[in-house]
Amino acid sequence: MTDYVMPTQPPREGWDLHCHTVFSDGTRTPRQLLEEARDRGLHGVAIADHDTTAGWEQAMHAAEELHFPLMRGTEITAQCGCVSVHMLAYLYDPNNRQISELFEKTRRARVARTKRWWSCCRKTTRSLGRVCLSR
Repeated sequence: MTDYVMPTQPPREGWDLHCHTVFSDGTRTPRQLLEEARDRGLHGVAIADHDTTAGWEQAMHAAEELHFPLMRGTEITAQCGCVSVHMLAYLYDPNNRQISELFEKTRRARVARTKRWWSCCRKTTRSLGRVCLSR
């Protein structure tokens, strides 16, 4: 066994290398995220939104204005059959054609999955309270 204890609070020192903004499933703009990280006493953060670099420009401007260290990254979704894996990638070229195409393909698949989910939910009988969450 290990003595590891799972954290229950965000870090208060060091770097947080896995942060999401409103450009994926986070609740803060890049600037708000950087301000909060600075106020908490972190040394820096990595923006790692899901399958997008859309928040990088705002994050870089905020980091410059706040004099706060920022690492650019992305949480990349990889699919193999029924298995979905998320990998963190940092400091890559956001203009790389293969990466841009991968992100676009992933976004299209996510939109299609959401439409299927919503269609299933609309068809679900409310009296039974069932909701289709997968497909």
